Amino acid sequence: MGELNSFGEYSLEDTILTSVGRVREHNEDFAHVEVPDSDVVRKNMGILAIVADGMGGHAAGEVAAQVAIETIIKVYYEFPFTMPTHKALSIALQEANKKVLEIAERDTSKKGMGTTISLALFKGDKVYIQNVGDSRTALFRLGIYKQITVDHSYVQELGLTEEQARSSPFKNRITRAVGYQEDIEIDTFEEDIMENDVYLLYTDGIVNHLYPEEIAEILREEASLSRCAERLISTANERGGTDNSTVILTRVTIQKEKDRKEMEEPQEEKKVQVEESVALKEKEAEVKEDDMKASNLPPVPEKQKMLTPTNTILLIIALATLIFFLIVLSDFFQTPGGKKPIGDTDEWGTPRGKTEVKKEDTKKDEAAPEPKKEEGNTEEKKEGGE
Repeated sequence: MGELNSFGEYSLEDTILTSVGRVREHNEDFAHVEVPDSDVVRKNMGILAIVADGMGGHAAGEVAAQVAIETIIKVYYEFPFTMPTHKALSIALQEANKKVLEIAERDTSKKGMGTTISLALFKGDKVYIQNVGDSRTALFRLGIYKQITVDHSYVQELGLTEEQARSSPFKNRITRAVGYQEDIEIDTFEEDIMENDVYLLYTDGIVNHLYPEEIAEILREEASLSRCAERLISTANERGGTDNSTVILTRVTIQKEKDRKEMEEPQEEKKVQVEESVALKEKEAEVKEDDMKASNLPPVPEKQKMLTPTNTILLIIALATLIFFLIVLSDFFQTPGGKKPIGDTDEWGTPRGKTEVKKEDTKKDEAAPEPKKEEGNTEEKKEGGE
């Protein structure tokens, strides 16, 4: 399979082959498939295939064919995307006609030169076809050959069959051509695109030696477009090769190959984004670690950044214990100006009445007589003393 060139939802595969034949000295045929580099241009303006059969002798026909095709391509692709397709192609063809006429007027050796044109523009889901002269565009769909263009020739106007036209003395006379008069009449056609459609654009060197049924048979037998082109040219030459033979073969396919590439590209892009994200996180971690080292603080393990339920309970218990311990210490070191103990005390805050005596104090005061216990209410005694 040849290279696939996308134009929106479809791809186009093409091959071009030309031969001078076995009689002519110069090849005055010219063919080209214009594939814009930009995806946007291909989608909005399409891919343009053109074949031309020049005439005029002394290489003038070759010049006419090449100049016409180059002018059509240049003018057409300069139009804005909104220009109606057939209108843009027709204007381009008219400009090509003027260009060929101008060259013939400047160079007397090329006076009377001209060329046929048959073109097919693959755009969106349509094929836009135009022709001037007897070069043809045909469609091979589902094994069936269909000629789309109508020859602008004397034998066609006379209503002759293919067999009769080949033996007619007027078989090489055409009624329309680019470069013959100031205004040209252009035929236009339009076809819906179907997957695996094969479009053929070819000159009369093929027409004169192969019948449509034979062309269809070769296309059925050969899956390769290049092999089909080779067989068409070689068969024409084997049968005499009385004229230049040129053929463009194109096959339309749905964008399976393009879809695969488009799926791979996002994956690659996603991979790059992930790698960049990982690198950024690693950089952030390094910065944080450097900051911690600068402040002489050990890095906090990731697992310790969040408190678990168990850690929370332990923290609450520790805080409660700390508070209780502080309360006890507060009572133990309480001053005279603070809260008074329960019961009567002297001026130093020492309780009067019945108190516990520490064993150490008892040992120190063994010789001292034990004070007499006084009966009555302590509060009453306090009042009498005062």
